[in-house]
Amino acid sequence: MMLSGLLKKMCGGYGLSVGALGERVAAGYLKKQKYKILGKNLRFKIGEIDLLARSADGCFLVLVEVKTREFSKDDGFLPEYRVGRDKQRKQVQLARLLMKKYGLSSERIRFDVIGVQNPRGRSPIINHYVNAFESSY
Repeated sequence: MMLSGLLKKMCGGYGLSVGALGERVAAGYLKKQKYKILGKNLRFKIGEIDLLARSADGCFLVLVEVKTREFSKDDGFLPEYRVGRDKQRKQVQLARLLMKKYGLSSERIRFDVIGVQNPRGRSPIINHYVNAFESSY
């Protein structure tokens, strides 16, 4: 099997990884909630911001961490539970880099987490945690 065929098979024929598909679902959800998507997959040397958005009320610049799980298993472990202290610290560092690079020191920053289960299904399950953690690191 050629590499392209293998990748297509691994990604369910959609050409997207589970994570990329979850980010697409999360961005669509945020748009429906009247958020404005400002950027996707913003890469820095220390990591990546999955989604950067303006909150629906316009008051916050929101860094969104998206966690996706292919199938919803009945083990009580939701994908968004994978955003632990280390990941939170990394997001705070990324916010500082973003603010410095683009001169955004006057912006109010918020950290949201979105968990997506079954992104290929007709009705993915989306859990949105607004202001999921503080930047106290």
